[in-house]
Amino acid sequence: MIRSLVNTGLYYYGARYYDPRTSIWLSVDQRANWYPGTTPYAYVLNNPINLIDPTGMSSEEPSGIGGFFQKVGNWFGGNGFKTDQQLADATPRVMLDEVTVTGSYVKLLHSEQNSDGSTTLSGFEEGYIDGNNKYSLSGFKASGQYDNERVYGELTGLEAEVSGEYGGLKTKVNGKVFNARVNSELNLNGDNLYAEGDASAAVFKGEVSGSLNGWGATGGVSAISIGLGGFAGFKQYPEGGVKFGFGGQVAFGVGYKFGFTYDSKKANKK
Repeated sequence: MIRSLVNTGLYYYGARYYDPRTSIWLSVDQRANWYPGTTPYAYVLNNPINLIDPTGMSSEEPSGIGGFFQKVGNWFGGNGFKTDQQLADATPRVMLDEVTVTGSYVKLLHSEQNSDGSTTLSGFEEGYIDGNNKYSLSGFKASGQYDNERVYGELTGLEAEVSGEYGGLKTKVNGKVFNARVNSELNLNGDNLYAEGDASAAVFKGEVSGSLNGWGATGGVSAISIGLGGFAGFKQYPEGGVKFGFGGQVAFGVGYKFGFTYDSKKANKK
């Protein structure tokens, strides 16, 4: 249940306070490291048309296929055939620590909105969160996005991931089994000059990435694989700041991937 605080004009969602006048949260997202490309104060990943956040903890789809997957997942978890919002409305709330969340979690048949605008449907995900560090195992995943600039689809049988932050250095290591992916993106509008395209299939794939003060690097290898792709471009944000980078991948039996980027939004994020 969302409560309006009359004297302040704020809304209390249980985990955080929301200011409707500025459309932002007043404290950081406790899972901000899951969405490195989005400010931790943003409401529903800056996508209020398609997403809701009834608890202040995570964005979700209110209905449609996302709501159905939530209901099925909660039913398997013994919580009834209900969406996350329906469960949240029926659950007493306590104010959580604004900086650190620690504990294990299990998700079955659920959908998530990613920071790059794509949507992922997962058969299951189990993991453990310790502050800014996350350890997870997920499987039977399908991701996709289709709009005027990007066409993207990816299928993954099994994925293990470890991510964290150490002294400002954000790192992520993941491994995938049975992965297929196609991606095409083109933006040649004004100050934005960006092109990306790749297609690959692999039985085994591993990737390591890290970022510090806006600078990022990615490297990966694959086995029993085939694929080809690359990206290069420059983007200027309307509110100021830039993002640029380049990279590529090639796979014929054994594959290799590399990439380098700079994003001023991440450099200025506190």
